Amino acid sequence: MLLKVVLFVCSRTRMPLNHAERITAATHVCSTCYEKLVSFLLYWFRISVPKYLLPSDASQREDCWYGYACRTQHHNEEHARKRNHVCRPTRGANM
Repeated sequence: MLLKVVLFVCSRTRMPLNHAERITAATHVCSTCYEKLVSFLLYWFRISVPKYLLPSDASQREDCWYGYACRTQHHNEEHARKRNHVCRPTRGANM
């Protein structure tokens, strides 16, 4: 049921899957597509949470210049915790 609600609220056109508009709560997907789907839904959930509901350490982080496209956040935990990556890039190729 949650999947139905989330898929209705967020834009499936941005989902990194082929024919995302056909995905429903009853759709079966492979593990690779499942990981992409869950990552997409978690990102949408996170950006929909108002800042005042986030813990203070998360809400006070400065945005990373590279935002969601930052490669450093995946291999440097200190950087990932220090900067907000749930934002659009302001530098780099993904602007």
